[in-house]
Amino acid sequence: TEGKGSFREDLRSLFQNDQWLLVSVMFFMLLIPIVLRGGSAIYYIRWVVDRPDLTAAFLTAGTVAQMIGATFASRASQAFGNKLAYVLVQVMIVAGSFGLYLIPSHQIYLVFAAFIFINFFVQMGAPLLFSMAADTVDYGELLTGRRVTGLAFSGALFALKLGVAAGGWLIGEILAGSGYLGAAESQTPEAIQGILLSVSILPGLGHFALIPIVAFYKLSHQRCREIRDALDAKSI
Repeated sequence: TEGKGSFREDLRSLFQNDQWLLVSVMFFMLLIPIVLRGGSAIYYIRWVVDRPDLTAAFLTAGTVAQMIGATFASRASQAFGNKLAYVLVQVMIVAGSFGLYLIPSHQIYLVFAAFIFINFFVQMGAPLLFSMAADTVDYGELLTGRRVTGLAFSGALFALKLGVAAGGWLIGEILAGSGYLGAAESQTPEAIQGILLSVSILPGLGHFALIPIVAFYKLSHQRCREIRDALDAKSI
């Protein structure tokens, strides 16, 4: 009974943490465009670019770009702070997404360049968001007196998985709505347009929607230092 009561109190304190709730919403919203773009990429290179022979190279280029982008997250955080760095990352992704839409499909090098550019910044943003989630734990402890590190990250990961599910569902809805036929030898212009939108404009709009949300994040590096100092003072 004591364990149940403790868990109930931990859960209550977690939902009193407005910054954790904000970050969890961001996790959910972020994964929708990421999954939408990633899931649509194979259809894009096959039907829009009409180069199925480049599928492996295209997907690999995106993956390598993500790996490199992640290594720059710490520098971006130190230079701008998590909040501003995250906004700038989303701006770059939006710009790259609209650029991918405008690039003629026969411009293979530009198509690859835009896809690499987008994925570089997508993965740069991921460590920033996890860092922001970590900062909400200290904030929550100061706010409620309870430290719920495991529950905070479990909840954020649950929101992330919901975003993955929503993104996967959205791919199917867009393809079906645009008239995509999986076994067909060719696709209609409407289906090809639907695929193009699902790899470029629609994910770009998803990243754009994150910008006004992150504006409400208030745990700057300075504020986090103040919180840690306050927690240290209380523990003495």
